[in-house]
Amino acid sequence: MPKYGGYSLKIGTHHSKYIANRIALDLSRGSYINLLKDLDSLIETIHYIVEFNLANEKDLEDHVKEVMEEHRYKIEYNFADEREVFKMIKQELAPEYDFLISYEERLSELSHRIVGELLYRDIIEPRVSYIQIASSISDSIDNYIKSRGSLETIVVDKLRKFKKKFDPTTNEYKTMFNKLYEDELKLRGG
Repeated sequence: MPKYGGYSLKIGTHHSKYIANRIALDLSRGSYINLLKDLDSLIETIHYIVEFNLANEKDLEDHVKEVMEEHRYKIEYNFADEREVFKMIKQELAPEYDFLISYEERLSELSHRIVGELLYRDIIEPRVSYIQIASSISDSIDNYIKSRGSLETIVVDKLRKFKKKFDPTTNEYKTMFNKLYEDELKLRGG
């Protein structure tokens, strides 16, 4: 997947609530908007849009995997690089899902969609231009993605230090990971 600044937007839908919180906190703490409704309305609206965007990517990738499976023989026969084939098919199918492959374009479109929806629902009143608000949202998402890797490393290290050893394939591990991840985000104001 094309990357920008060394980061890809490839994250799971479970991150949508964290991204929504980050955006909402950044917007409400800054001087970009007046909040016309409560913070929960702001977070809920942002969460819905981000989650939809991430779920749309997952649906696209599931479709790509189906196509690859249908053509498994050809891929193996030609010794094709599966990652490259995946990227090519994803790029080919992306328009069907109204999905932008470019990180910058996707971030921009997502940010503008969020601002538009917040204005449409009368959740915010801008103090600055629409573009500045969208740019702030884009920065929030980008900063979240950049910090995610280091947070995940910290959480995995903490899990390794527990007396009880967790199997990474179990629900118990995932539950514990998510709890520690949320705790780390809270420590960092996310």
